[in-house]
Amino acid sequence: MKKKFLSLGTAFLMALAVGAQPLNVSASEMDAGLQYEEENDVEKAGGLISKYYLSITAATKSISINAQTKSNSIMSSIGFINISVQRSSDGISWTEERSITDQLDHNTTSKSLSGYIKPVTGGYYYCVQLEHYANNGSGSTQSVPNTSNIVWVS
Repeated sequence: MKKKFLSLGTAFLMALAVGAQPLNVSASEMDAGLQYEEENDVEKAGGLISKYYLSITAATKSISINAQTKSNSIMSSIGFINISVQRSSDGISWTEERSITDQLDHNTTSKSLSGYIKPVTGGYYYCVQLEHYANNGSGSTQSVPNTSNIVWVS
């Protein structure tokens, strides 16, 4: 009995250690009209930005933006710049529906948007384009362009 208990315990610990791996999907790989709940969480090997992601979800005549820009050290400014909500009737040709004011925090290691709601016109596909941005205050900056997944808003 003790041997079975140890074997089950070992199996349980191995299952926990393996766990589910996150699904990393780039916006260019997504089909129009599909919604992905997995967030792109990209780790950068060098530079000021160590990790970032961007995703959107659809609601009735609005989108919800979830995004993060992270650094391994305190930044003078960190967040999102050049934020653009794009719409399309066919999921191929895109136009800007609206721009959003830069979202920056200061003297911190990260900036997140969680459930950041923006109203949009129904009956179109939507995506968000932005740049993840970091400035260390000593003359170094980094920006990483990113495009979200595509969603249909009814």
